Amino acid sequence: MNHPGAGTTGTGPAARPSGRYGERRTSRVLVASVIAVGTALLGWLLWAALAAATPDTRTSLISFRVLDDRQVEVRFEVTAERSSPVTCTLQAMDATGEVVGVKRVAVPPGPHDRRQVEAVVGTRSRAANATIAGCRLGADD
Repeated sequence: MNHPGAGTTGTGPAARPSGRYGERRTSRVLVASVIAVGTALLGWLLWAALAAATPDTRTSLISFRVLDDRQVEVRFEVTAERSSPVTCTLQAMDATGEVVGVKRVAVPPGPHDRRQVEAVVGTRSRAANATIAGCRLGADD
């Protein structure tokens, strides 16, 4: 009776024919690639979470006052390193929540970390609300 691998000289077990017995071999390169991508993704996620948890600037809306159908005055406070200029973006919204005005405000370095700022945002129609869309360190070029 002839069996595959019978009569061969070798020290290891006879190789099984490929595709039999439901075996699947996963490439080591594929496994290593998946692990590398997963590790990189996890590292980026950790970095992003830590960066968001410790912002360089903090802001607080103090008040806003609608001056007329074309302007809203916004008072806000910025907390950042006193020697750093900050650029903030203010938004004015109408009663439906649609943005009707946007203004970038340069906040110069000051004697204290906390700086109060007043700015007038021009609008295309009457504003009902105002907010600070965001602030970042550095002067706006």
